[in-house]
Amino acid sequence: MKPYDTERTKKEEVQAMFDRIAPTYDVLNHTLSANIDRLWRRRVVRCAAAGAPRRILDLATGTGDLALALARA
Repeated sequence: MKPYDTERTKKEEVQAMFDRIAPTYDVLNHTLSANIDRLWRRRVVRCAAAGAPRRILDLATGTGDLALALARA
């Protein structure tokens, strides 16, 4: 039994769900955290840059804000 009513697979349903919420997720995260998420992200980037790593793995990257900030740095 499928918990949804389409012909798509579970993987396709989950991907579609994330595609729908992604555009507003970051705004909601910034609002609910009073922009503290931006503060800790900058702090993580500074700490990572101090170690001069060649590679960084962002597990559970979500929308990729941290990975993108690290790549830019």
